[in-house]
Amino acid sequence: MRFTRELVALTVAGMAVRMDHSADVAASIRFAAGRARREHRMAAFVEWTLLHSILMVRQKADDVARNLLTESIRIAAPRRIVRPFLNHATEMGHLVRNTKPAQWLLGQAEEREMLSEFQVRFSDGKNDVPELEDDNPVCELSARETELLELVAAGLTNQQIATRTGLTISTVKWHFQNVFGKLNATNRTMAIAIARAQGIIPLQPGQA
Repeated sequence: MRFTRELVALTVAGMAVRMDHSADVAASIRFAAGRARREHRMAAFVEWTLLHSILMVRQKADDVARNLLTESIRIAAPRRIVRPFLNHATEMGHLVRNTKPAQWLLGQAEEREMLSEFQVRFSDGKNDVPELEDDNPVCELSARETELLELVAAGLTNQQIATRTGLTISTVKWHFQNVFGKLNATNRTMAIAIARAQGIIPLQPGQA
């Protein structure tokens, strides 16, 4: 259950960063990274710290972004946590291009080796940071899909939604499958979180 919540939170925060909602998400990222570290969930800490690094890239603060990437490598190298870096190849390429391992103040050989591996993967000149408007465009749901998603976000069951809208339960379920596909979500919780992050449905009170 915790993994699912963490995945949803990372998905929503990543989308907010790439949609330039940095002021809204920066504090949340720092809080989540700190909590993951305190709880010794180091893979999650690396994920959140990399996301913070990407946020700094977006804000043109490359020195801060490199410091955060360095911290991520220090944690990841001895544990061979690699996947988060590969998932963010574009931004990692922007940071590691035209630098030398010695510039990163990495004290352990395994840390420098990891950085060198990333430089080989990411420094091919094809990983420029993309324009914001090209990243994760807002998904367009139909009016009916948006209505149903708002109802499920309000806590209604399929039966309650069907009664309110005059649809059959099977039709309600069919609409939700379409919504999941459009939002790249695997369940309702993730769909609601992504839709709120994209501004498709309103935020919960206190999240505005």
